[in-house]
Amino acid sequence: MEHNAFKKDSLTMSPEDLAKFYTSSGWLSEYALSCGYVERYDNGEEWLTLWKEGCYHVRHHDFISDKRICWESFDTLNEARKFFRTQSKELRQLV
Repeated sequence: MEHNAFKKDSLTMSPEDLAKFYTSSGWLSEYALSCGYVERYDNGEEWLTLWKEGCYHVRHHDFISDKRICWESFDTLNEARKFFRTQSKELRQLV
């Protein structure tokens, strides 16, 4: 699942910076999220985002109908990523 700028950044970042901002599986690291980076997956019509602002947030928004589908908050990054994965699978089935 391509859900952020990992491919592009892997061409321009040093290996040290890449390890600081991304996990080995290509997710944004906890450090990157704490710095304000946002994990995103979209299909052109709907966006799924994960970010940290105190706690971790996952929001699914439909830009065609201009409606929020869901917005959930989590205490841990693992919980937020699990929900993000579930939502992204549903989003991919809509395409």
